[in-house]
Parts: sequence; structure tokens; C-alpha cells
Amino acid sequence: MHRFKLVLTAVLALCVTLSLATRAAAQQEPEEPLFDELTRLFQTRALSIGALLQTVGTFQADRTLPGGNGFSIGTMRLAVYGELDMGFGYFFQTDFTRTRPLLDASMHYTVAPLLRLDAGLFKVPFSREFLTPAGSIDFVNRARVVASLAPNRQIGVQAGGSLGNGPLAYAVGLFNGNRFSEANTNDNDNFLYAVRLTYDAAPARTAESRDRLAVGFNLAFSRDDDVVLIGFPGGFEGDRLLVGVDGRWTRDRLLVAAELIAGNLDPVADGSADPFGWQATLGYMISEKSQLLFRWDKFEPDVGVDADDLFIFGYNLWPTSATEIQLNYAIPTTGGFEEHQLLVNLQVGF
Repeated sequence: MHRFKLVLTAVLALCVTLSLATRAAAQQEPEEPLFDELTRLFQTRALSIGALLQTVGTFQADRTLPGGNGFSIGTMRLAVYGELDMGFGYFFQTDFTRTRPLLDASMHYTVAPLLRLDAGLFKVPFSREFLTPAGSIDFVNRARVVASLAPNRQIGVQAGGSLGNGPLAYAVGLFNGNRFSEANTNDNDNFLYAVRLTYDAAPARTAESRDRLAVGFNLAFSRDDDVVLIGFPGGFEGDRLLVGVDGRWTRDRLLVAAELIAGNLDPVADGSADPFGWQATLGYMISEKSQLLFRWDKFEPDVGVDADDLFIFGYNLWPTSATEIQLNYAIPTTGGFEEHQLLVNLQVGF
């Protein structure tokens, strides 16, 4: 307990120091010539190279999380992507912290703004927070319902585009359903079907305000033979139905976001489960390079794991365009101070 309080105090002091130093440095030298040079060399239309390193620290007075208090490499990613002639393009990404390091391997063909075709290994069009790149999410971790229920990355094909080159967009996909991390082939003759519809209004810029509103609806269904799901450690066999809605609104320095996902898991064996969860987030940019956040994270697995809520307080600091420091303090609604969690993410990415 005493060591946890010392770590918490040290991390808070470090964040305050870095925030003050970042503000002072930005006032003295607002430009970033080295980052501009990096972008010029490695970010072209035909070939772009990106990288993401996250060093994550987790601390808890009475450790209930897997592993011990300390640090780990959350991710070490390398991405290569670009556009080719005749409307073709590609995206490859690896994560060297994984046993199977291949994350994404896809090609696409753009017919028109209304229709783009994708094939390969990529994210299923489901959940705004899941589709947000790992280096750009609001907190150290995604909401528990997103991490547990979103269909993740799959091998398959997808069609998508924007309607009339406007705010309405769609994505429809057909996938193996058993994830590349588990197999490189389909484990049965059935597929995972997914559809996502979004409305993303263009920002309205005036002298007084800057607004942006984005909402989405997801639907996915699969008939599985042996898929690892929460509450089914031995593998799930049966029908899986997922429904989700999400929204995100920014106005000047204010952020309001929420997402809800509900599922119906109907196994071949007796019994069914209806996992359900949501997150609600408030954020405020206290400066051009720092942000305060609060999230209510609710998840009810309905099988295997007890339901509880998390209240998460967050602080994000962007010292430069390529670096970020995230500090999260999570308070479960069950248990006492010894079960509070402190998470730190030290990130560089471009």
C-alpha cells in the first residue's frame, strides 16, 4: 500500500513537471523541424512507413491484475502502406510483441468514393473505439466491452464507401470469423457477417466554435465452431450476434463520447449468455497539448466473470507531434483503495 502511494505521487509529480516543461518549450520553439523531416522522408503517397512504441506501467496496491506491478512493452508496431496506380493500395502492419506478429495485411481497390473494396487481414467494421488506431485512443486501454466483444481482426473481404462523398458512409464485410491469431484458415464452412453505418458531419468552423459530430451503428453475426470468447475459455460453439452504437462529439475544447455493445451468445450446449456493456466519456483540452478525461466503463459479461463498473480518470500530454504520455487512474465500484489501478503509457509514434 505504501509503495503504491509513493508510485502514484511520483507519477503525478512527473506529469506536472513534464506538462510545465512542454508548455515552456512550445512557447520557445513551436516548430518541429525534425518531425517535419521525418514526415518528408517516410510519408509519401506511394510509400509510407509508420511505427508505434508503447511502454506501459501498471500498478495496484493489492495486485489482482495478471502479472506483477511494473512495466511492459504494450506494443511495438511497424506499418508500411501506400497507394498504387489504377486505384489500388496496400497496408501491412506487424506487432513484434505478439507470438504471431502479423497484425494487418490487406490490399484495396477504390472504384469511386462510393465504393472501395478491401481484401486480406484487417479490422472488422465494428465499434468506433476498436477501429481507432491504438496510438490514438483516449485512454491507455480500450473500454472492456470493446476489448471483449468486438470481432477484432479477421481474414475476409469488405466493401465500403461514402454516399455522395458526404457524411454518410457504410462498410459491409464477409470474414472467416475465427481470427488470424487462432488460425490462417476458416475453421468451418460458415462466415462472420458485419455491417457498419456512420454519419460523420464535417467540422463547422467559425470564429467562435469548431464542432464535429460522428455516430455509428454496427451489426455482426457468425456461427462459430471453436472461438475463444470471454466466459468460454474452452472455446465457443454456436451462434454469436453483436449489436452496437457509438457517438462522438467535439466542440472547441470539449469532448463527449459514448459507446454501447450488446451480444447474444447461443451455444450448441445448454445455456446462453447476453453480454452487455457501455462507456461514457467526457474530456476537456486544458491546453493545446494536454487533456483531462473521465470515463464510466460498465461491462456485464453475463457468464464466467462478475460484473462491475470502473470510473477512470485520465490525463493526456502530447510533448510533440510524435510523442504522448497517458496517465489513467481506475476506481472499481467494488472493493477498496487497494484495488485501485494506476496505468501509465509512454508512447512514440508516427
